[in-house]
Amino acid sequence: MLQGLMFFLLKSLLKFKLLGKIVSQYLPPEYPYDVVGGARNIKQADFDDRIDVVPVADPNIFSMSATWNTVLTLFLRIWT
Repeated sequence: MLQGLMFFLLKSLLKFKLLGKIVSQYLPPEYPYDVVGGARNIKQADFDDRIDVVPVADPNIFSMSATWNTVLTLFLRIWT
């Protein structure tokens, strides 16, 4: 259920554009952050009007796997 909700909320490209606009306005020109294996920098210029990330997923995959897991658990309880 949570995965489906997150997919629904992130699906809107408008939210990504809004987030990109906020980051581009308030991020310093260059911002360092640490990752495993070294330090990296993110730049304010990385967040311009060309935000074109659209999440692609099937929110029902987790639900279907959870359903099969429940069916298998019940089946094993009945037959053992």
